[in-house]
Amino acid sequence: MSEYTNELFQIDNDSKADWAIEKIMAENAERDRLIKLADERIKELSDKKKELIDKTADKTNYLTALLRMYFDTIEPKATKTQSTYKLLSGKLVLKHQQPEYMLDDAQMVSWAKAAAPASIKVKESINWGELKKQTVVNGETVVLADTGEVIPGAMAKERPDVFEVVA
Repeated sequence: MSEYTNELFQIDNDSKADWAIEKIMAENAERDRLIKLADERIKELSDKKKELIDKTADKTNYLTALLRMYFDTIEPKATKTQSTYKLLSGKLVLKHQQPEYMLDDAQMVSWAKAAAPASIKVKESINWGELKKQTVVNGETVVLADTGEVIPGAMAKERPDVFEVVA
């Protein structure tokens, strides 16, 4: 509640009006001073937070790199999508990444009309899910598995596996 709420103060002359303006300006100035102080403190804490995040990342990145080198020397349990190695404090996981496909839809549609018509959707865009089942990757080249024919408009870009430490 404001300090003026219960008072029967009235502004009924220039002197009281001038006093009220000065009071408002003083209150606003005090508010601005405290906001500036708070903003400085927020920036200081934000800088400390960023420093803490960066420092932790440096330490954990180093240890993660050492764990990855160790992982390369052991026999993890492997599936088609990942390799894992369990320890008491957590699990080392290497997720095997699929290639990232860059597709030229128009070029692939033109090719698929003659070579793989079942892969064509009515709206004439490539049904990549169906066509992909029939392909293999040879370097960056995507080819039909049964004929070895290069698929124009399709390119496979290898991606590195993702290594994680999971608690």
